[in-house]
Amino acid sequence: MILFRCDATPRLGFGHLTRCRALAAALHALGQRCMMVGPAADCRQSGDEQLFSHWIELPWTDDVAADAAELARIAARHQAAALVLDDMRIDERYQQVMLDAGLRWLQFDGARGQPVWADIIVNANPAADANYYRAYARKPDAMLLLGPAHAVLRPEFLALPATHDAVAGKHVLLMFGGGDDRGAIRFAIDALHPALPDDVTFDIVAGRQNPNHDAHRALLATLPPARARYHIDPPALPALMRRCSLAVMAGGTATYEANLSGLPMVLLAIADNQVAQSQAWDASGQAIYVGELAALTPQRLAQAALEQLNCHRHLPRLVDGLGAARVAAALVSALTRAHEAPALA
Repeated sequence: MILFRCDATPRLGFGHLTRCRALAAALHALGQRCMMVGPAADCRQSGDEQLFSHWIELPWTDDVAADAAELARIAARHQAAALVLDDMRIDERYQQVMLDAGLRWLQFDGARGQPVWADIIVNANPAADANYYRAYARKPDAMLLLGPAHAVLRPEFLALPATHDAVAGKHVLLMFGGGDDRGAIRFAIDALHPALPDDVTFDIVAGRQNPNHDAHRALLATLPPARARYHIDPPALPALMRRCSLAVMAGGTATYEANLSGLPMVLLAIADNQVAQSQAWDASGQAIYVGELAALTPQRLAQAALEQLNCHRHLPRLVDGLGAARVAAALVSALTRAHEAPALA
């Protein structure tokens, strides 16, 4: 049994849960059983019953030791062979409880300058650096899975063709996570509608747990007909992305899907943990990072969007869509080696 620990709320967003689902699907394909610990029951969606044999709600608590101790108890009760930890709040104190319980785990890490005791460290950031982890990875034999080749994407993105879809007109994707967009959708429309050509259509993607749907619909009703389309958890997101010419989005996990879809990006940060990743995409030439939402001006966002729309560059993709399979195979291989080690001693 492989136990996943993450959290998902409208305020935190749902990118980590989406990533865990994708990795669980890849592990399921390798014959592994998985369980989910953390998100509320209303976060479950169709298909989760096949991916996770158990779903245990465990709301995050600021008492780090208590949260970690409860997770360790759950892992022992279900005889978990390994954990997958996907939460930026997991610090060294939390990990120490895992160590004391004799647990092995894979950890999604954001290179925050904190020690990591995981057996496998995954960081898909384009700027992820092995030299950094030589200082912060505390286990000398920790496996490092770094860079966009290890981006864990939803299975529906695996069938993308090599060439971009030809569409009539220009479509601009606006996407700011599956939870509360924190005002980013309204800000982007207010900035881009007056600045972008009239033939541009905005495809706005929001999650079903975004609390601002009514306000967004009211805003879009003030725009000219066909100027914007509002999609709530669209089932054909890969196809929607591929008909777009540009993505204006938050610098979260969906940036890897946009890159695989061949989309140039304009990125802004609506959460602190999106800054470094957005900067890395900018440095790679795949995106323009315009800053944090709270400090951003409409003029800066519009300028960057126009620059990307008018550039017409063909950018090589850094993401190939096989990251989930690579990470799952690495985890299963590590478990196999750990199981065989005593017999070889």
